[in-house]
Amino acid sequence: MGETGKGRMRINSYKELRVLIIEDVPSDAELNERAIQEVLTPCVFKRVENEEDFLRALDEFKPDIIISDYKMPGFDGMTALKLTLEKTPLTPFIIVTGSVNEDTAVDCMKAGATDYVVKEHLKRLGPAVVRALEEKKICMERLRAEEALKQSEGKYRTLVENIPQKIFTKDRRSVYVSCNELLARDLGITPEEFAGKTDYDFFPKGLADKYRSDDMRIMESGETEGIEEQYIQSGEKVWVYTIKTPLRDKDGNTVGILGIFSDITERKKMEGELKKRIKELEDFYDMSVSRELKMIELKKEIEGLKEALEKFKKG
Repeated sequence: MGETGKGRMRINSYKELRVLIIEDVPSDAELNERAIQEVLTPCVFKRVENEEDFLRALDEFKPDIIISDYKMPGFDGMTALKLTLEKTPLTPFIIVTGSVNEDTAVDCMKAGATDYVVKEHLKRLGPAVVRALEEKKICMERLRAEEALKQSEGKYRTLVENIPQKIFTKDRRSVYVSCNELLARDLGITPEEFAGKTDYDFFPKGLADKYRSDDMRIMESGETEGIEEQYIQSGEKVWVYTIKTPLRDKDGNTVGILGIFSDITERKKMEGELKKRIKELEDFYDMSVSRELKMIELKKEIEGLKEALEKFKKG
């Protein structure tokens, strides 16, 4: 907010503050307007005194704030408050009452009024309006942030549920927090049932010990690691490649671990077959070279014997 004229303030979010006043006495409505204009500008006011005009004003005038008398001959503040909460619940609603009865004030607040002001202390109305508008601004910012978070989480969930890798998160104690549908399906449970479990609930102790040891090492080091390891899938051992990385809070403290892994069993089988074939070729090569060396030696021996025979004949 910034100052506009002596003692007045401008609410930056509003070009013109639309104030709906529910009051059957025009002079009282003017007093309300004056009290508000003492602290806020610019303002546009509209006065109504019955339910029909009030509902029309909600739709057409679209007030930023509502100021209502507590009791009038044909309409009353509590009815107007109920209608406001049904149709536009974020609009601040301040009740102005001639009663100093504490029970009346409590009833107003319990019913959902933003504030109440006693007519004898109308100078409180301006500050009450400022406070109500600030609370509305904070509330709307929070709602926008929550909506943005929901959209972000929705995009994240869509990504997580549609990639071919299995994904999980654990807390600092290596207890599972969440997983995607693909991993849950492997384990025969739902993602909701997955939370709170540990590796010991799903895997043999030796394998669970290894997983836990990897988690602790990575969380302590703060470094991301890629690990080739065995995994039990549908009761059978398979090979997976797992990337584990520390999860951190907004202050940079490690609070858990994120794991993403994919099945590399076929790749490991291919690697095994390639290694086997390489060994066979190396053995064959060694044998071939050995035979060739032996043939060379044999040929030399034959040549030597021939030379000896010639000498013997001449001799």
